Amino acid sequence: FVFDLEGRLLPRKSTANLCLGILARIQPALMIPRERFQCGLEPFPVTVPYLDCFNTGIDFGGMGKVTVELLVRKAS
Repeated sequence: FVFDLEGRLLPRKSTANLCLGILARIQPALMIPRERFQCGLEPFPVTVPYLDCFNTGIDFGGMGKVTVELLVRKAS
């Protein structure tokens, strides 16, 4: 998933399938760089590098345990 500094999902730059469970876990982590930026600090480094989520599981049409790496970088 690709987000802007305001926490908005940028679907045209995102290649992963949408997973609401992991999005719920990512949202609080997105607020850390945003708050740092608003305080005049560099939004880096990321303090929460990995997040995971348990969804319904492969047997029920889900993906099982999903783990994502959170990277913050300047927009290109």
